[in-house]
Amino acid sequence: MKKIKNIFWLIFASVLFGTVIYKIALNSFTDNFLGKNPKIIKAVLINEKNFMGNQPVDSQFSYSYSFKVNGEEFTGDAHN
Repeated sequence: MKKIKNIFWLIFASVLFGTVIYKIALNSFTDNFLGKNPKIIKAVLINEKNFMGNQPVDSQFSYSYSFKVNGEEFTGDAHN
């Protein structure tokens, strides 16, 4: 019975400590990398192929993407 109590308290302490570390890490990540007011947007891959140079036999490519933020449209290469 005493062994079961010890295991219970060890698991309880681990979960409590893990939760605290998780909350601190989550807050640090959102504050430092995403800022105070992050925005979620949807990027769309458009059917525009960007071929990579110097590959004559097996030409590789990537697609372009497009998204809008505050009415301004951004496009780019998905390879980057």
